[in-house]
Amino acid sequence: MAGPVSAVLVATLLASSITGQKRSKNQGTPKPAPCQINSVTHQSTTLGETLKEEEATTTPKLHLKIPELHINERHAGDVTILDLAGDMEGLANFTLRLRIDCQLEQGHKKIVLNLKDVKEIDEVGLYELNVSGLMLMRNEGKLKLLNLTTGVKDLLMISKLLTVFDVYDNESEAVNSFR
Repeated sequence: MAGPVSAVLVATLLASSITGQKRSKNQGTPKPAPCQINSVTHQSTTLGETLKEEEATTTPKLHLKIPELHINERHAGDVTILDLAGDMEGLANFTLRLRIDCQLEQGHKKIVLNLKDVKEIDEVGLYELNVSGLMLMRNEGKLKLLNLTTGVKDLLMISKLLTVFDVYDNESEAVNSFR
């Protein structure tokens, strides 16, 4: 049987650690924080520390491995390039969705995901890629993939998502494809 820490609690803790929002009893629903996301490593550490505090007060103990996904943002004209490094697994995928949401809020609708340093993608990562692409498409934008590793390319091929995205091996080609 699962411990008292539910998926909702984990999602709430992750969301509050990423956005920096805190809720007191008198405040009600928190106001959205400015669209800024720091390093995922920092957020993962914050979530991990929060979970450790929860573990100290509850039994049985919960042990979660928080995957690390680092996202570096660059711009080439009106195209946003997000360099991803690490694992697109589990809770780390939530950060990618938040980053793309922030890009949309800021009016950036042309996004290239550089997956050169992504080691692993799980089913949630595939889902997030698909949802992110759809979200951009619905907002008259486009998501393109760059520098897929052999493993990631094979996974996208097996899942039939390789046919959904424009994929490039050269950054300048990916950026110029928006023009």
